[in-house]
Amino acid sequence: RATNSRATYLQRKAGVTLIRMKVPISGNDRRQLLGLSLKPVPLALIPSTVKPIQHDHQALLAKALAVRPDLKAASIAIENAKKQVELTHWNILQFGGIIDINSPGQKGFEIGPGMSLTLPIFNRNEGARARAEAQVEQLIRQQEALRQQVALEIQNALAQQKQARDNYKVIKEEVLPTLNEGRQLAEKAFQRGGSSYLLVLQLNSQYLTARARELELMRDQRRAQAQIERSV
Repeated sequence: RATNSRATYLQRKAGVTLIRMKVPISGNDRRQLLGLSLKPVPLALIPSTVKPIQHDHQALLAKALAVRPDLKAASIAIENAKKQVELTHWNILQFGGIIDINSPGQKGFEIGPGMSLTLPIFNRNEGARARAEAQVEQLIRQQEALRQQVALEIQNALAQQKQARDNYKVIKEEVLPTLNEGRQLAEKAFQRGGSSYLLVLQLNSQYLTARARELELMRDQRRAQAQIERSV
């Protein structure tokens, strides 16, 4: 058991070392995104912190429904389709201009204007009108589906952020202090000969696992915040 615990502890330490090795590579990626790949500009690492942000669900939803480009595009498409319906109501009369040229007569070639008019007796463009009205109805339903999707994205992002924030608070304020205190006491007890090294390894392993979980929850909060900002 002591060997297994020590192996687990070393694996946790190796994982931390691997993450630290990825820092320069991640810095190069950020420098490339900023257009600084050709310049030796150092990037300073700032300690990561998570600031709790409280959001008003109704305010976010109202903002998203007002400014989302896809919703604006849907509204414009509906307005254009409605204008098309209005045009189909007028597109029932067909006028045509005619220029008649006769063969040479006493005064040479004779040219006369004319007009062709189709009366809507049997065909009042009902097919085109029905098709245009159906297009409007389809676009309205698509817009409503999009509005529902926007609301769902905001609700899910807020729920994910709250869950990550609550879990982070438990890990940060309760789990980590308890495990840190326990492993320190275990190390002191081991030094005095009052406990085995197995307990020290187990508590160190649990502490590193909780620390990794803390970082994951910080990441989850930022992802949820980014999703909220993208949704509006």
